[in-house]
Amino acid sequence: MRKPVYKYCSHVKTTQEKRYSEDEDHRQFVRAKRNKHNLPDAWEDKPVIKTKSWKDSRKKQYHIDGRGRKHRFVLFGRDYVKEYKFTNYMEKHNIPHRVENILKTVTKTRYVYTKTKLIGHCPRYQRKYQDGQWVTDYNHQVGYSPIYKTITLAEPIKEEYKTTVVVKTVLVWWSNKNIDITEVIKNGEY
Repeated sequence: MRKPVYKYCSHVKTTQEKRYSEDEDHRQFVRAKRNKHNLPDAWEDKPVIKTKSWKDSRKKQYHIDGRGRKHRFVLFGRDYVKEYKFTNYMEKHNIPHRVENILKTVTKTRYVYTKTKLIGHCPRYQRKYQDGQWVTDYNHQVGYSPIYKTITLAEPIKEEYKTTVVVKTVLVWWSNKNIDITEVIKNGEY
């Protein structure tokens, strides 16, 4: 579904109701909730959601031949060669397909042998470009840049960090034909 479009300054059509609430003959028929002071006017920013698209009312995706049955094949880990053979075969035969990677967050350890240390700051200047060349006498200070020094450690430090790893790859395709996907992945052609 598409994201709704929010617009402001809606054209509120309450002018006639306001006139009735001001009129002495009709004031007795107007409720307090529909009084002149309680009605919005065109100057108030009332948000209006405008979604007029055929995509919102469409229940299923349009296909000429239909997509066919959904098939899944699971590869454990990440194998770029098999993924390439699968996508190459599917694109060659015009079969709708998708490659899904299932990720997992893993904590790993590494040893750090060097460390950066902040030793100070130096002023940072803005240079001026004028008439096609840099002006050398214009030095306007805009801030400070940090100065770091890399230090080699005597003993390495054990450090833990988090990273994402592909646990398994799911190959999905839609077809009414029976395709032996193991042959496609192994040989590249079926």
